[in-house]
Amino acid sequence: MSMLRPSKAVVAFNIEEEKAELEVLMENLKNTNSLTERMSSMLTVFDTRLGKLEESIRPIYRTTQNVDATIACVDRTRQYFNIIPVEEEILRRGTQGDIKGFVASIERLHYALVQLQKTNFRSSSRAIASIQQLLRQGLTTLDETYAVLLMDVSFSIEPLAYITKGIFSKNEFPTIPAQSIGDLRLLSQFLSNFKFEIDQVPVTSNILKIYSDKRGAYLQQSLTSLAQASVNTAQRVGNTFYDKGANGIYMYMKAFAAMVKIELSIASNFFGEKRNEPLKVALRPSVVELAKTVTILNQYVIAHPLTDSFLAYDVVGEVGTLLNGPCGDIIRNTGGSELDEALKGIRHTALATFSGTLDAIQKRVASMVNLPADGGICDLTTECTARLRRLADYPDAISSLLISLGDGGWHRTSAGIQSSSKFDVGANASAIFAHFISDICELAACQLDGKAKASSKKPSVIGIFCMNNLNYMITRISELDPKIFGEGLQKLEVAKKKSTNLYLDSWKTCAEHLMDVTYVKGGLGGSVRNSMGTKEKEAIKDKFRNFNMELEENMKSHRAFVISDDSLRASLIADVKKMVVPLYLRFYDKYQASDFTKNLTKYIKYDKTQLENTLSTLFESPTTL
Repeated sequence: MSMLRPSKAVVAFNIEEEKAELEVLMENLKNTNSLTERMSSMLTVFDTRLGKLEESIRPIYRTTQNVDATIACVDRTRQYFNIIPVEEEILRRGTQGDIKGFVASIERLHYALVQLQKTNFRSSSRAIASIQQLLRQGLTTLDETYAVLLMDVSFSIEPLAYITKGIFSKNEFPTIPAQSIGDLRLLSQFLSNFKFEIDQVPVTSNILKIYSDKRGAYLQQSLTSLAQASVNTAQRVGNTFYDKGANGIYMYMKAFAAMVKIELSIASNFFGEKRNEPLKVALRPSVVELAKTVTILNQYVIAHPLTDSFLAYDVVGEVGTLLNGPCGDIIRNTGGSELDEALKGIRHTALATFSGTLDAIQKRVASMVNLPADGGICDLTTECTARLRRLADYPDAISSLLISLGDGGWHRTSAGIQSSSKFDVGANASAIFAHFISDICELAACQLDGKAKASSKKPSVIGIFCMNNLNYMITRISELDPKIFGEGLQKLEVAKKKSTNLYLDSWKTCAEHLMDVTYVKGGLGGSVRNSMGTKEKEAIKDKFRNFNMELEENMKSHRAFVISDDSLRASLIADVKKMVVPLYLRFYDKYQASDFTKNLTKYIKYDKTQLENTLSTLFESPTTL
């Protein structure tokens, strides 16, 4: 079935109907747009009015906020006013039993003071003044409390008692008891850092002065007995040499070092990095007393240079050890010019003793009128050897001194010596020390030889005297440090060898009687028995006779000599036998069966055994034969 098309009239009607609807829509859109424009205009007007309203309200809001802050500030300020009577009651009760609470009260008052000063209210001035007064009173109370607590643990001690009990070796000198450390540390750290102002004038604690006074008195009163002991022990009776360690300076310096070390630990615990100021002030009296003690000892050494030069070395060594120790810098800085001058003085005196030692040897020899009759040990030798042995007791101190002089500087007079307070030991100190010892040994050997030759012309007397004395020195210093005494020993050994050779020269005359040249008649087939003429026989008799006389004379003269060293005596006897016995035996064997005499016993008094036995009795007195 086919679809029917609408008629034109129907189509036209539909079109008109749609146009009418379109016009209605267009009218509505126009009305909507107009409404939108009016609403947008109204919103713009609202924004402008709201902006103006905000500008009007904002100052009011801000003012409201300021009022709130002001009210809060007033409330806080009222609290600072209110704490005054509370804290005043705490401060009135004092520190008994509650130092921490007292300190906390001071801190709260100080905080309130800072805050009130920031407000700058007129009404706060009276409260500020009250708090300042309370803080001043609180500081005074804390200072007094600190002084009492510190005094209770700062009673002087007797260091010698700790040394003799053996506690000293463990470095256990008394310190502040553990039960007192807490409160003292709290107060030290708080008071050393606390301050406030009154009328722009700083108000601080006196804690540093209190600490320095109390601990300074403790140190000085504890050490003063040892300082006095050092002075007293320097004064001895007689002209005996000073022995190492005989003076109280040793214990004085050991106790000084131990107590300063403990005090440094205490000050570090109390004040941290601020320790140096109170510690230096506390140490000052003790260091000044040390300087005074060193000066007194120096004056004593100057008055007794020969016997007490070793005291100077002891002082230099012990004080040097103290100043080179862990607390050396602060002690040196604390001592100032007094300690520096005292150290320069004792070092200058010690330096002068080196040239003085050489001068003393020469003067001692010059004062000798005669050699010992028995060729024994003279006073010069014993004194010089004793001095050499004592020098070995002070390697560090003497090396330090000699380094400052320079190699050979001991030959200068005391006027040319430059003193210093330094105690450094250089790398070549041992070599310079050895050279000094060598010069002493060489000078002593030369002086002994010169004195012997000036006093006698006999080789035996000169030789035995020098050998005795040189051997005495050698045996007594050979056990000492070879690095220091090796060079000097070599020079003594060389001098001793020369003396030995000189002594053996005294036996040459005896040996020369045994030297001969015999011509045998008849060539090789002849014999001594039948070959000698009368003249030759008389010559042989004279040789035996003269040998016997010379030997007896030597034996007799040797009985006056004393050689107390067994090894030296045995060595000399062996040397004499080595020289005489072989010559005698050759001479004896050659002529004892000859016909140079009919009375052999008149000329031949010794066979080999008898001669050996006779020579073995050299240096023996008649009572021992």
